[in-house]
Amino acid sequence: MESKYIVGSKFETKNSVYCEVFDKTNRFKAICCVHNKIQFNDDRICGCPIRTDTNPFVEVPSQFCTLPRNKCNLHYGHDQLSLGDIEHRIMLEHSKLEDLIIQKHKIIFAMNERCNVISLMLNSTRYESMDVVRDLKLLDDERDSNDVFANEELMSID
Repeated sequence: MESKYIVGSKFETKNSVYCEVFDKTNRFKAICCVHNKIQFNDDRICGCPIRTDTNPFVEVPSQFCTLPRNKCNLHYGHDQLSLGDIEHRIMLEHSKLEDLIIQKHKIIFAMNERCNVISLMLNSTRYESMDVVRDLKLLDDERDSNDVFANEELMSID
């Protein structure tokens, strides 16, 4: 998937999005005249979405050009441009998806590393605390044994 949308990828692909026929100009195949083999009859209507005069960048979804293709000079090649726009949007979505996948892997790796450090710290702390408890028990046992000897000495004196 990556090799279809990245220019200069190390992996070869048969279905690249870019045109590389004559030179590597990095044009989309949808826009390239060599790859655009779709030929329509001149009898068909143009079908280009009509834009408003106030905002020429916004398309009105319900209005289309109804002139025949051979008579409409205003919207020449709009189908190729719309296909190129669609390919461009698909490419941007794939690049965003790949960035999110890379971020996900980084987060998972960081979480796994954090977990390993915590487990190592807990294990070492646990062993240290067990040593301290054992030392305290030994000290208590020594005190108890010393107390027993002291009590026996006191009893023998009486």
